[in-house]
Amino acid sequence: MGLCKGSGAIRLTFEAVWGLNRRASIGGPQSAGLNGCWIKGLGWRFGLEIWTGTVRKHNKGRGMEMLTVAEAEALISSLVAGLMDQAGGDRSQQIALGATFGRVLAEPITSPLDFPHWDNSAMDGYAVRQADVASASAVQPITLPVVMEIAAGQVPGRSLHSGEAARIFTGAMLPPGADSVVMQENCVSIENSPPGNSPSGASVQILEAPALGNFVRHRGSFHRAGALLLEPGLRLAAPELAVLAAAQVARLRVWPQVQVGLLSTGDELVAVDQPLGPGQIVDSNRYALGAAVRAAGAIAHPSAASPTSGPR
Repeated sequence: MGLCKGSGAIRLTFEAVWGLNRRASIGGPQSAGLNGCWIKGLGWRFGLEIWTGTVRKHNKGRGMEMLTVAEAEALISSLVAGLMDQAGGDRSQQIALGATFGRVLAEPITSPLDFPHWDNSAMDGYAVRQADVASASAVQPITLPVVMEIAAGQVPGRSLHSGEAARIFTGAMLPPGADSVVMQENCVSIENSPPGNSPSGASVQILEAPALGNFVRHRGSFHRAGALLLEPGLRLAAPELAVLAAAQVARLRVWPQVQVGLLSTGDELVAVDQPLGPGQIVDSNRYALGAAVRAAGAIAHPSAASPTSGPR
C-alpha cells in the first residue's frame, strides 16, 4: 500500500480477522490511546507515523529513527505478506458464489464441462455444408431448402444432409452434418418456394460463400473438461463470476479480507462536517485512504482524528 504525504500524521492498522485477539510489543513500550499500527491475531504491534513523506519508528532506548517512504512500504509489505505464515493453517473461507465479488480465490477451479458444451452458432443465419455453397455469390446465388429451424435451447431434430440448410439462431446447437454458418445478412429467405425437400416450403438463397467453420463455436474451444479454469490468487471480478457460474461452481474457497484501520492524528485536523478554525484543515486523507483500501478489496475502519499534543 502506498503511503500518503500530507499535513499531520496518518496511522494505518492492518488487521487479519481470524478470530484471535492478542497483541505484543515488538518495538518501544505500548503507549495509551492510538499509538501506531497493530495486526490482530499475529501477536505483533508496530508503530508507524507518516509525517510529510517520512516515517518514525519507535525503538526502545534509541528514541525515534526516521525511515524513508520506500523503507516504510517495504516494512508494511513484509508484515502483511507474512499473515498466513504467522497465523498458520488454512484460513480460507468457503462462501456462496454470489458473495465472492472482489474476493481472492484460494483454490484452483476445474470443471467437468467443455466450454462451449457443444458446437453452436455464433450468428443468426443458416447452417449449411460448406461444400454445398463454396461457389455462391451475389451474382450466382445458391438456393437450398430450409429443412428445420433451431433456436437456442433446442436440440436439432435430425442431421443436415447435403443440399440442405437449417435456419439457426445465435447460441443454438449446430445440427450434425453442418460445418458452417452463413449470417442472415448474406442470405435471402424465400418463404413460398416450389415444393421440394423443405417441409415448410421455405428456401434460402446464399449470396456469399462462407469459409469452412464460419461462425461456428466448436465444443471445448474455450476450455476442455478437467483442465485448470481459474488459478488461486485471482481477484474475482464480473467475468470470473460468470465463468464460475457457467462451470456450476455454487460455492468456493476465498481468502479472508484484510481489515485496515485508518487513524488520523494532528491538532489541525477537523471533521468534514465541522467548521474550520484558524490554522485548521479538513481530515481529507482518511477518505482517500478509505477508498484506496476498499478498491484493493480490503475493509476500511476509519477512526476519529486524534490530537498530537498533550498526553500520548
